[in-house]
Amino acid sequence: MNLAALFLLVSQTYGLPEGLLHSVCMVESHHRVDAIRHDDGKEGSTALGICQMHLNTAKYLAKKYNRKTPTAKDLMRPEINIDFAGLYLRDRINIYKGDVSRGVTAYNQGKSYSHGGSAYAAKVFNELVRYHRRESEKRRIDSEGGISHDAPSESVPPSK
Repeated sequence: MNLAALFLLVSQTYGLPEGLLHSVCMVESHHRVDAIRHDDGKEGSTALGICQMHLNTAKYLAKKYNRKTPTAKDLMRPEINIDFAGLYLRDRINIYKGDVSRGVTAYNQGKSYSHGGSAYAAKVFNELVRYHRRESEKRRIDSEGGISHDAPSESVPPSK
């Protein structure tokens, strides 16, 4: 399954707005499935994979939602990483009673986040706008038979 399909499936599974999880992961890793970021050297604090999930966070989610506990190696697999990221994003949004902005900020700040604004949420929402523009353009092109009339046409020189 390709990444776009995974993002869509996981977003539908957890009732997340279309494009939100995609946007979070774009901000987190630019969709690099092999991304690894070492935070503070503590065990489990390394951010792993496309959605930059921490092993400790994934273990917390596995326990809370009665899921199989993943390993660091598991979190490097996009389908597992994206699934746990979707679950975590939904968990954070639920904790903040449906407040998507606070949920997105809490995704980035971790379980200790309590309140306040975030430049991170602004980055995610800017990416979400770009996502919807791209998707809208794809739908427009598809509806016109796959030809973008906005793109410059390449002229083919006449054969001699």
